[in-house]
Amino acid sequence: RHFRDPGFQGSMKMGLAGRIGLGLAVISMVLALGSLSGTAGVQQGRKHRHGMPNKHHHAAASALNGYTEPGALIWGCRTLTRGAVLTFDDGPAGNQTLELLDNLNTLGVKATFFVVGGNAAAYPDIVRRIAAEGHEIGVHTWHHANMTQLQVSGLTDQMQREVIDTEELIYNLTGRRPVLFRPPYGAVNDGVRAFLASRGYTIVFWSGGCIDWWLHNPQQESQIIVNGMADAGGLVCMHDSSPETCRGIATLVNMLTATEPRQTMNPQGRR
Repeated sequence: RHFRDPGFQGSMKMGLAGRIGLGLAVISMVLALGSLSGTAGVQQGRKHRHGMPNKHHHAAASALNGYTEPGALIWGCRTLTRGAVLTFDDGPAGNQTLELLDNLNTLGVKATFFVVGGNAAAYPDIVRRIAAEGHEIGVHTWHHANMTQLQVSGLTDQMQREVIDTEELIYNLTGRRPVLFRPPYGAVNDGVRAFLASRGYTIVFWSGGCIDWWLHNPQQESQIIVNGMADAGGLVCMHDSSPETCRGIATLVNMLTATEPRQTMNPQGRR
């Protein structure tokens, strides 16, 4: 059975490429300069950026160009105008992810894929394609595991393997080590954060989206996301395990770029 955030759906056919950028796929009406907002406190299960930003980084080419502070929490990505960072969780999901990649290529958009290790192991060629086409790849654990539950239950070794095994697989497939981690269910505590920091990960949450696991209507989903982006630079969470999302991504992109030419931010730098 597939579960998604929250409730990850994926046959366990879903399983560390790394770049310093969020690989972001920032779609912005006028993209001259991006800056990133992060937060300092550890949060669990929160879906929106909150608190005082502790970092403001600017880059012409990438909203996270050179920004990968270990253990940092990211809730949003600021651009000067209303735009969005597109991220996709839970894949690869076979033909659905292939369709999404085709559509992103047609649209001229780059994205960040937070992959589940088991699925990456099942679809290695798709992982290679994601990297080859200039998208970013981050870690979403091997089994879509709740890292906090594992940590507080004393299953520290299992918690660590969820990340390390996925990391090594991505590295073996792409030659790049990931520096971005999205926690399933948004669950992070001090222990999890300390471990991720020790591995060099920046922890990426989201400020919009994460509704396509229950709302299977691209038009409605896109409208909700766009309406919620009063501030510039939304960090949108979607799922390539959702057929409707993969098929209808152009709807969201076109809404975001209805009035201005579309430009994209591409990832820069690797470790």
